[in-house]
Amino acid sequence: MAFFGYKDIDKLSGVDLAIYRFIVEHDEQIPYMRVRELARGAHVSNSSVMRFIRKIGYDSFPEFKVSLRSETPIQKPDAPGIQFVQPSAFPADITKIIRLAAQLMVNADNIVFVGIGASAALGEYASRQTSSLGFNSYVVKDPFYPLLPQLRNTSITFWWQCQSPVRRLSWLKCLMTL
Repeated sequence: MAFFGYKDIDKLSGVDLAIYRFIVEHDEQIPYMRVRELARGAHVSNSSVMRFIRKIGYDSFPEFKVSLRSETPIQKPDAPGIQFVQPSAFPADITKIIRLAAQLMVNADNIVFVGIGASAALGEYASRQTSSLGFNSYVVKDPFYPLLPQLRNTSITFWWQCQSPVRRLSWLKCLMTL
């Protein structure tokens, strides 16, 4: 049941209205609160909060918090904040290179993701995602694994190396010559 779409507000008691108003006024903090913190903020008892939660159609407070978190729209800041990905960090023809990489992956017999540490975790994720799309893909996490001799009879293979975007693109350009 959608909390903000609750239609029977006129059927709520005074205590329930106090809880409702507190939740509406503090909707961003509620998903991180406990029942007793919500009760203290609304000046009611813990059991009143639980009765209210059940009255509006939820079985538990955690279920209510998850539902509230998914309903609360994420507000964008008015002022421009820190941009983590700057356009200047990529080459000017990044869109063309991404399309080329996608085309190489579609046409490849195998897709190999190679990474160490955090790059290996990203490689595993990418391998799972591409496998779920029907591609034959796998990840290699060992930097000393003799991979190149085994790929000589394989068509174009896409490698994942999580360093800088420029270095990844240079690897891709090298692979295009295979």
